[in-house]
Parts: sequence; structure tokens; C-alpha cells
Amino acid sequence: MNQSFAQPRWKSNFSSLLVLALSDFEVVGWLDRTVRAVSRAKTYVAPLHLATIAALTPEGCYSVQIWDELVQGPADSLLDSGYDLVGIAGYSTELEQAQVVAAAFKKKGIPVVLGGAGITAAPEAGPGKIDAIFICEAETTWPRFLE
Repeated sequence: MNQSFAQPRWKSNFSSLLVLALSDFEVVGWLDRTVRAVSRAKTYVAPLHLATIAALTPEGCYSVQIWDELVQGPADSLLDSGYDLVGIAGYSTELEQAQVVAAAFKKKGIPVVLGGAGITAAPEAGPGKIDAIFICEAETTWPRFLE
């Protein structure tokens, strides 16, 4: 498949944020209370798909932060953190929250890309709301997108 991207004009020291959207923060509260009661300690393992995308980000002038809304809370707390690009992923159940996160960052003038199973299953949900969509696997297209 022939894919082409408009050449982005990224500045040096490019900062990006990869967000795993969460659909129901009430569940997070219940989950957090339950886990704390059982373990008394909070642990964190980066979501594998976002860690993979971060690892595929070309080395050099790029910095990447992974934000998991399940563990770290709503991503809107990062609106003024100076990101140059926000990538959001989620399943179909998180697509609505992904769009909320995208709208908040776009309102700040930050380009937003969306990938994952949710947007792959419903690509019509993206145009006009985000700047780019990654359908299916992004392992080959993400590095080329950032070139």
C-alpha cells in the first residue's frame, strides 16, 4: 500500500505525549480503592502499544511521555505542558473519551493524532476532529509520519 504524509514542520527538541484514553473515570475510582485495599501499593506498567510507539519514535530531537488515564488520571491536566504533538490510543469503548482529549489539545493549537482499535473500527469518527488517523498497526507508519 502506498502511503504518503504531508511533511510536518517539527521544531528541534520536539515533545510528544502519547495518551491511553479511559472511558469511565467512576470505574477508575472503584478500581483504585479496591487495588489499594488489597495491595497497599500502586504499581504501573506502561501500556505495551504506547511503549512500542514510543520506542519507534526516532531518536534525536524527540522526547515522548506516556500518559495512561487509568493510572494517572485525565490527560487534560497536561494541556499547558508545552507538547508539540499528542497521540491518543484507545479501544472502541474509549473512542468518545479519546475525542474529548483530542478536542482539548486541539483547542490549545496542538496537533492530535489518533490510533488504536477504536478508530480502526470506526475511522469515520476522526475526520474534522483530529489531524491524522492511524488505521491498523502504526509500527511502520509512525516513524515515517515523524520524518
